[in-house]
Amino acid sequence: MTPALIHINSYPGVGKLTIARALAAKTGAKVLDNHSIYNVAFALTEFKSEAFYSAVKDVRAIAYRLVAALPEDTPVILTNAHADDSAWGNACWDEAIDLAEKTGRAHHVVLLDCAREENEPAGGKPELLRHRLAFFAFGSRPNSVRISSLC
Repeated sequence: MTPALIHINSYPGVGKLTIARALAAKTGAKVLDNHSIYNVAFALTEFKSEAFYSAVKDVRAIAYRLVAALPEDTPVILTNAHADDSAWGNACWDEAIDLAEKTGRAHHVVLLDCAREENEPAGGKPELLRHRLAFFAFGSRPNSVRISSLC
């Protein structure tokens, strides 16, 4: 069976990392969350500066090299928040596709959607998180996942 690179994409706060962690727990996948890549740039550079984008590119390159070094049968889950047609976002998306191809993994895209009123910051309201992940169950086929009614 072809190993998978599962690429979860959505707006911030919708539950990408929550779903990625739940899926990883069931499949043994490695999770590479977009925050893991961006946090270095947020901590050490000015947001959206040339140094910021350079730092993100450098950290992503290191992370993707580590993904490429994983055993071939290890599934990988990426999270991303690419929502508009920007050169930066498109380049990041293309890099994920290239990563899948270079590592021999099938690229599976999962797009999460959430109503705007449901996507308010949880801010001390754990009940909101439960509503965001109202239904998460494995599908009837091996290595398939069905995600519905996230909000």
